[in-house]
Amino acid sequence: PRNRKFMNLIGISPIRFPHYFLEVLNMMRSLKALNATGVHFRSIHQNTLGDVNFDCPPTDWRTPPVLDRFTDIIHNLSDVYNFPFIDTDFIAGPMWDSNHDLMHHATDGKVTKTEALFIIERLLVEDGY
Repeated sequence: PRNRKFMNLIGISPIRFPHYFLEVLNMMRSLKALNATGVHFRSIHQNTLGDVNFDCPPTDWRTPPVLDRFTDIIHNLSDVYNFPFIDTDFIAGPMWDSNHDLMHHATDGKVTKTEALFIIERLLVEDGY
């Protein structure tokens, strides 16, 4: 599922954790039924806290604890269905509020490049290189 779609619908409550669990579960079951190969899942980036998170009601529900829970769901189901899970939170997590717009790592390049190198390394190790 596209995380932003489920977590950031202005004027609509976000997807609840049990519903998100079922969405990811159904997706992974479908991938297994198709004998999909080369599929990996990864952690979700943190977003900063701002007025859109603290409006009443919030217009953006993607706070760090919510995103952590969504990542937990993906990670746990990845383990159940034997899909590789790539956790880049140790790279992006400490830098979640470091960019000029406080959201997009690609704008400075450092976090993005470090994550890309880590993911490439993980993929190469899995393939035996």
